Order: sequence, then C-alpha cells, then structure tokens
Amino acid sequence: MWWQWGLAVCMIAFIAVAVSVIRFLFHAQSAMKRTETSLLALQHDAHRAVAESVRTLETSAAILGNVKRKLEATDAWFEAASETGEAVRSIIRTVDQLTQAVEATVTDAKKAVQERQDTFSGALECSAAVFSLISRIQASRPTKTKE
Repeated sequence: MWWQWGLAVCMIAFIAVAVSVIRFLFHAQSAMKRTETSLLALQHDAHRAVAESVRTLETSAAILGNVKRKLEATDAWFEAASETGEAVRSIIRTVDQLTQAVEATVTDAKKAVQERQDTFSGALECSAAVFSLISRIQASRPTKTKE
C-alpha cells in the first residue's frame, strides 16, 4: 500500500506540475500577446517617425533649393556690386586726374598772375614816375597869364 500512496503522491505531483506548466504557458502566451501588441505599436510609431523624417527631408530639400536660388541671386548681386566698385574706382581715377590737371592749371595761372603782377607793378611805378615827372615839368614852367 505504500507503493499506492507513493503512486498517488507522484500523480498529484504530476498533476500539480502539469497545472503549473499550463498556467506558465498561459502567462507566457499572455506575455507574448502583450509583446506583440507593444511591437506593433512600436512598428506603427517607427512608420510614423519614418514618414515624418521623409517629410522633414523633403522640406529640407525644398529649403536648400530655395537657399541655393537665393545664393545664386546674391552671387549675381555681389558680381554687380563688384562691377560697380570697378566703375567707381575708374571714376575716382578720372576725378584724380582731373583734379591734378585743374591743380596744375591753377598753379600755372597763379604763377602767370604773379609774374604779370610784378610786371604790372613795375608799369604802375613807371606810370607814377612819369606822372610825377609831368607834374614837375608843368610846375616848373611859367604859367601864362591871359590879358
């Protein structure tokens, strides 16, 4: 009878192990379903992230295209500004040459005026001397009286 009791205990232990394994399998299946749900949610989030990344890349490409066009326009503007700078430098050189020519002309005119002023001063002195001489000559002549 001991062997019957031993067999009964073994059967009860087998049943307990079988129930524990079944419960473990149900819990494992439940955990697998939760994992699958989490993975599906993660996959959905990943697809949304990819779609958002694609939209961001498309927007970035459009912005970069816009920036490229603006840079090309800016390059043209800088090229025009450079040409304007060259034109201004040319005008400045012309104005400098004109200034030097006018300065040379004014200097020559000033020298000519000074030379003529010396000549004119000499002529005035001579004229003054002639007038002085004439007035002395007239003073030295006897005056005629009319009667």
